[in-house]
Amino acid sequence: RRVRSLHGALAAPRAKRDLKPNMPAMAGCSLPGLVISDLDTDLPSDCPPGAFDLDFPVQPLPTEDRCCDPIPGLYADVWEYSGSGWDVMHQFNAGLVLERSERFGRGSGGSRVHLPAVSLRVLQQLRTCLHSSKAVVLDINPTGKHVLNEVHDRLLDMVWELLPQAAMDDLTRMISGRWDRANSGPNTPRAGLQTSQQKWETQSTDSSVFVQIEEGREAVDISVCAVPSIAAGTPPIVAVARLASVALVQNALQSVPVRYIALVICPAGAAQMASKLGEAFATTFMDEDFAGAMRTEKRTDFSGVLAAFDRYLTTLTIVPTVVLSDSGSQCGDMDRTTSCERLLSDSVVDSIEKHICERRGIKQKSEETRSSRRSSVTSQLSSGVAKAPHFFIEVDELYASTDRWRLTHRLQNGLEHDNSTNSERLHLPRVSVGALALLQQLMTPKSVALDIKAESPIQAVNFVLDAMRCDVPEAAMHDLSRALLDRAVGTGIGNVKTLGSEAGTQLLIPRDDSEACNILSMTCKSLPKTHKISGVFVRFKSPLMFSFPSTGPPSRFLLVVTGPVESQVKLATLVDSLAALATDEELMAELHRVRTVREFVDTFEQRLDNLLVVPHARLLKEQKHGSKEDHHGH
Repeated sequence: RRVRSLHGALAAPRAKRDLKPNMPAMAGCSLPGLVISDLDTDLPSDCPPGAFDLDFPVQPLPTEDRCCDPIPGLYADVWEYSGSGWDVMHQFNAGLVLERSERFGRGSGGSRVHLPAVSLRVLQQLRTCLHSSKAVVLDINPTGKHVLNEVHDRLLDMVWELLPQAAMDDLTRMISGRWDRANSGPNTPRAGLQTSQQKWETQSTDSSVFVQIEEGREAVDISVCAVPSIAAGTPPIVAVARLASVALVQNALQSVPVRYIALVICPAGAAQMASKLGEAFATTFMDEDFAGAMRTEKRTDFSGVLAAFDRYLTTLTIVPTVVLSDSGSQCGDMDRTTSCERLLSDSVVDSIEKHICERRGIKQKSEETRSSRRSSVTSQLSSGVAKAPHFFIEVDELYASTDRWRLTHRLQNGLEHDNSTNSERLHLPRVSVGALALLQQLMTPKSVALDIKAESPIQAVNFVLDAMRCDVPEAAMHDLSRALLDRAVGTGIGNVKTLGSEAGTQLLIPRDDSEACNILSMTCKSLPKTHKISGVFVRFKSPLMFSFPSTGPPSRFLLVVTGPVESQVKLATLVDSLAALATDEELMAELHRVRTVREFVDTFEQRLDNLLVVPHARLLKEQKHGSKEDHHGH
């Protein structure tokens, strides 16, 4: 089915509910999301026509905030050192990543580009590294021919006092191996790219073509250094430099115009962490807001870069693990009477690939070939998901300022609808790293209860209230009891709306076999402002005996979080992130299956180490005149 504009589906922001987070406004930046028009994607066979005709207004970057027009999209090479020397292990471009190493069990030709994956733990570590006073240096202007040598020397000077001399000597010897492969030239990147662009016309759509740098893009060069002589337990070090002007540096295939050069340094025993840090940093550079801040920041102050990174961490657009079944669709040579299964993430990648092929005038691989290289986990995942119920997620929030429950979000099939708006358009869910970290703290064996028997919503909330007593002062229990009982009988819900007839919301209508995951968030005037946010997570026992008013399907999970009035913004972000995770079919199937509380908590934490993200990137579309236009709905 034709998708006229995917930006709304990928990037619709949280509806405004009179919440004003204490964070800088994203001035001069388009709304977050992968800005792509005229894309195709494969949807379930029962998806109504027009379900993804989702237009979303996007404002162009104000001229005064641009260093160029527009801020160039960024391409990234992540280099790693092994016994045989330096190699490009990961290449990033247009929101996609390609693994180029045999150690992943496939060569560059057989590997398929995919969406980048990030880890909560790695993103937290990267933030710590970037907030170091030695992390960023701006507008280096190399004077010699060997740009990479000069910039690496400057970065090593920045970090020398953080490491012992022996480690610095080893690091210098290690990084010098990069210089032998580098080929810096004058600031004429266009000449170095013409050969690559000519190849697009004759080249097959091997996966590597999707991460080849385009004319107009600038590159990030990241070297990951796992140094044996650095003591175990030494925190990772990240240092990044912005060049005053781009310079050509040789990568595995060609010379690329590099604007940023970075080092990731760690002990040899933490090589895996260093590799993930390099990948996470490259993914961050795909974010348009962060790239813009890096490009325009004044050389004497990089606080704007740190602020942009923190904004990036609060608005990660994720792609949940969702298996799409499409009976009778184009599934290669498969029997047309059978169901073709694929992941939602595969559909997103195919859409981006199609756009790149159209832009470069090359043919996209056939459906048969694309089917053969889809994720090998699809069949295994679908069999596991098939044994679990289909989950419908509803988020209800009550804040002391309104003293009334409001249905704010519904999620299903990996998509989210903001009930607080008049629009019926859907979008991919978003998470905040800070909220995920808080959720990880709340999700403990003490706060989880499995296979609780309840015959009504009132019995369910009474169990939650009993579980809360150990964390909540008795003075606040009366207000919380009244609030939860109001939700149980439906008397306090003020904005329940029946799902409309627009095509998008039809994807959110619960199926006959659906079960519900109810997420409740509330502030309490009786809680002191210093009181910590607390949570209770309950799984109910089969057979399910009740459903909450307005929800429909019987409730399998009830997740309740509460805090003082001052925590309203934190709670709103927390339940957004919790709901985003709950729409992941693989995660929910495991949470439905596990038998012990410890397994429940471990399953949740493992998911936080592997989140597929859609970078907030911008693709450019070639006009017929040969000029470029931003591909955001102009």
